[in-house]
Amino acid sequence: MASLLSFFDETLFRAERLFQLGRVQDAGSVFESLSRFSDLPVDVVVKLRCGLGKISHLSGSYRKAVRHFTVALAHSPNNLEILFLRAKTFAVLGKKAFKRCQMDLQEILRANASSAKANSLLGLVL
Repeated sequence: MASLLSFFDETLFRAERLFQLGRVQDAGSVFESLSRFSDLPVDVVVKLRCGLGKISHLSGSYRKAVRHFTVALAHSPNNLEILFLRAKTFAVLGKKAFKRCQMDLQEILRANASSAKANSLLGLVL
């Protein structure tokens, strides 16, 4: 089991590094290959879905990005970074999604009232 966890960690690291280097399509391929495994550890699912959400957002697949971020949040509900990414994606979806964006941002601000990113985005969608 330890070697399998190491494989997941190394694969996630590779995908995240490719994303950081701007090789988004390559990162997406690595994330997609990892998503084919069943019964992944929770931390792997969170990072995987967050990575897929970022890639979907960048490619303009905003509804798909929201779905990935929502799955990640289901496994890690207190993750403010993922909550912000989902809020940012809701903001891009337009006026119909502004309420959902506001709800996510208000949740972030309840946990961290001094979040400059959340305050800035909330000012844009009010």
